[in-house]
Amino acid sequence: MRIQRAGLVLLFCASFAVADGAKVAGVQFPSVNAHSGSELPLRGAGLLTWFFIKAYASALYLPANTPSNAWANDVPKCLQIAYLVGISGKDFGPAGEKVLARMFSAERLRAIKPQLAAIDKAYVDIKKGDRYDLCYVPNKGTTLLYNNKPLTTVPGADFAAVYYNIWLGKEPVDTDLRDHLLAIKR
Repeated sequence: MRIQRAGLVLLFCASFAVADGAKVAGVQFPSVNAHSGSELPLRGAGLLTWFFIKAYASALYLPANTPSNAWANDVPKCLQIAYLVGISGKDFGPAGEKVLARMFSAERLRAIKPQLAAIDKAYVDIKKGDRYDLCYVPNKGTTLLYNNKPLTTVPGADFAAVYYNIWLGKEPVDTDLRDHLLAIKR
């Protein structure tokens, strides 16, 4: 089943913590992620659904004791997304940029247009069971990994500070998912 992210209307999000990390919709996430070059502990995990279809489970890794509102700072971070459906690679860029356009001015997005183009170009078609990791390392950049294989590294703390807003910002793809990823208590 292929779903175009650009048209996603997100309705439900849930997170279930377990001692060895988190298990969401049958997907196990480890308690530590090392793709950022250092071992980052699991912050939170959640499920994104679209019209009652489970689209993906995701987990966020941040340095220990990072406040919920400090994720956009120049700190290492890793977002892991495990897909429960297929998605065309060409749909990732437009969908993400649509979410970012709700939060940022056209001028701000133009400033990172080359970085957006680089990451959009790197996305590949996803099938059920595939994973993307989006890991930022200060002074290195944001690396997009597909099933643990690096596809590209996009430089710039400015890019990371904007791009992670798709999932973690004030008007993200889904606020419940954001709150679960950041482990915000309600």
